[in-house]
Amino acid sequence: MLISACLIVKNEESKLDKCLNSLKDYCDEIIIVDTGSKDNTIHIAQKYTNQIFTFDWCDDFSAARNFSISNAKSEFILIIDADEILLNGLEMRSFIESQPKDYGGWLVNLDSTNTQIKGYVSKFSSQLLRIFRNHKNFKFSGIIHEQVLPSILEQNFRIGNSNIKIFHSGYDLTEKEMKKKQERNLKLLINQTNKDPNDGYNLFNIAKTYFALNDFENAEKYFEKALDNTNKTGVIYPATLNYYASLLYQIKKFDKVIELCNESLKINNNQAFANYILGDTYHELHHYDKSLNHYLILEHATINPSNFSKIIGDYHLPYSQVCFRIGRNYIFLNKFDDAKVYFQIGLSENSKDRNCLIGLAEYYYKIKDITKAKEIINNGLLIHINDKDLLKMKEQIENQSQNSYINQIKVNLHSSLKSNKVSSVEALKSRIKVKQTESNQKILRQNDFKQRNEKPLITLSMIVKNEEKMLAGCLDSVIDLVDEIVIVDTGSTDKTKDIAKLYNAKLYDFKWVDDFAVARNEALKYSTGKWILYLDADERIDIKNLDVNKLRNDLKNAPDNLGGIVLTIESDHSNMDGSTEKHRGGYPRLFKNLGYPKVYFKGRVHEQITPSLMEHNLGMISSDIKIIHEGYNIPEEEMQKKLKRNYTLLLKHVQEEPLNGYAWYQLGQTLGRLQLMKESEDAIKMAISCDDLSNSVYASACSTLSQYAGNKRNYQEALNWAEESLKKAPNQIYGLNLKGFALLELNRKKEAKEIFKMAHQLWKSQQNSVPQSGFDIMIKEEIILNGLKRSEKID
Repeated sequence: MLISACLIVKNEESKLDKCLNSLKDYCDEIIIVDTGSKDNTIHIAQKYTNQIFTFDWCDDFSAARNFSISNAKSEFILIIDADEILLNGLEMRSFIESQPKDYGGWLVNLDSTNTQIKGYVSKFSSQLLRIFRNHKNFKFSGIIHEQVLPSILEQNFRIGNSNIKIFHSGYDLTEKEMKKKQERNLKLLINQTNKDPNDGYNLFNIAKTYFALNDFENAEKYFEKALDNTNKTGVIYPATLNYYASLLYQIKKFDKVIELCNESLKINNNQAFANYILGDTYHELHHYDKSLNHYLILEHATINPSNFSKIIGDYHLPYSQVCFRIGRNYIFLNKFDDAKVYFQIGLSENSKDRNCLIGLAEYYYKIKDITKAKEIINNGLLIHINDKDLLKMKEQIENQSQNSYINQIKVNLHSSLKSNKVSSVEALKSRIKVKQTESNQKILRQNDFKQRNEKPLITLSMIVKNEEKMLAGCLDSVIDLVDEIVIVDTGSTDKTKDIAKLYNAKLYDFKWVDDFAVARNEALKYSTGKWILYLDADERIDIKNLDVNKLRNDLKNAPDNLGGIVLTIESDHSNMDGSTEKHRGGYPRLFKNLGYPKVYFKGRVHEQITPSLMEHNLGMISSDIKIIHEGYNIPEEEMQKKLKRNYTLLLKHVQEEPLNGYAWYQLGQTLGRLQLMKESEDAIKMAISCDDLSNSVYASACSTLSQYAGNKRNYQEALNWAEESLKKAPNQIYGLNLKGFALLELNRKKEAKEIFKMAHQLWKSQQNSVPQSGFDIMIKEEIILNGLKRSEKID
């Protein structure tokens, strides 16, 4: 006999029949070792073989494997599992018959698939030693992930490659089934470690199993152990690097990801896994040219996999998804025609690929062919009914005039807005020199921390540019509060840096890249305090009403699950008629320093720290700490320059992330300040349609639309939007006021009276606290009282 197929099974009734059917015509005998089935497994096996043995399971796969091969009578043995199918049995027989005597075993090509991620079929390709001679000294070793290779090499036999193909479906399990399988594997792997704690291959498999169970802390620990105990010239080393990098990508340790992937690619550049991880990492970091380079290598490795990548095991995305990633980067690099080609290639590979459909629609949207973009999205919705992302894209595209109009006002803004004049800092010099003396106590406190080799408690983290008029006032307000000042300067040409030095700040230069989050994250890299306070130069802590010692003591004793402290920011906004209104909002401006990039800012402008804190399930609490923001109560000429800057960055943001509701919301608010009311309304409606706004931002957006409708005397629409706003933020003074006046104009005075009473009561209770809605406009008391008086008036 030529070939014996050996299987160990337990409760495999759902897959065993297909496996044995693929073997019956090409194997001379089939040996089944059952380790305790309670289903129909043995009955199915009996249709194909009478070589069925029982084996008392002893938590040792090698023991079961060795028992199975001990019953084989053929010259060669094929090892296969019940969830696998032999794809080319005839070729296998022909190949084995012609092999020289000095070869003891052969690698076969094994492909595994996984359909759990968004319905796409991802593929893992590897070469495993599954066929070997029936030799008395060839034995498996290892409790789990057992190997026969070492025993073959010990007998001085050679190992060869083959074109034999096996398909593995064992990862297509439910989440519950997969978890159960991984937990079983982990128990066996830990047992193996007790026998040999320095087995790099076993440590690698423990790390992978913890990774699969989402225990990232233990996975990271065991990947480090595996690297320390793995031969750098062996096949396990690059696989360990790749999987470890994949884990670190999940927890945003991007510097380490890049280091590990580059080390793996030094061993072999033409592998899919490492290039896939690097491509995604550089894309996340907005380095689109580097990302594209790795995706192009990924494409080559996907189409032409190297033998090396098969041996170490390689992870393959569906080719359509590779094309989507390449096209997406071309979009960000403004190479729209190249993007189109790849989206079309991806759709030719898989006409149902939703990402390529969205990408191609995005291409036509960028080149202003709105009709074609609509057609693609509508066709996509016929395939992916009610798909959330496709519906968002459809909503965006249907605002046909939005993009062209925004591009036009961009041109108008560049020509009409005047640049701001830089003032002198000479008048501040004497005042700051006095403050130098006042700061001596703070500097001594910093030195005390250094001598005790302790982290500072609070770091002030700032980004600045040409802030000679504002910076000293900001630093004055925190001189007795913070232990460290970190300032990243993005290109000042005035005396800003001189002022920073007078306050003993750690000063760093950073090239401005039109992205506030990137600059903020640069400052985080140098911030060493246990807590970080971030301010702008035009902001001041209301230190007179703050108990500094109490705050510092509270921070020292803060619970582990506290991530952020919400501060109230008050801004006086200058209106076109010369009046001002006070805006009050609550934001986590003081947050726990988890270390960048574990904690990081997000957003080109109006950047946010909250999302990264939420990623780590950290809570937030409100405080009575107040920040006075002077940045909006400035001359109109300066305000126009600030709005121009914000507009340009927000425009880039929505072009890069067309489904980012917060970016559209901020763009809408900026357009409103520019008195482009129709465009502002369209952008805010787009923000709402993206369906990803927080409750407070959603409420603010609806309140703005209510105000716009009221200005146009569409009072029923104004009422509808006010009520929608109050659903998310029922204690919002501004929204209540809008609802009250809409009811008045609709002659519903009795209802209006109750609303104005509620608004007035909240106005009196919230003068010095964080708005319960998260954001509010503190309108003047007389406006509310005027509404109340009108509602009580009898016609």
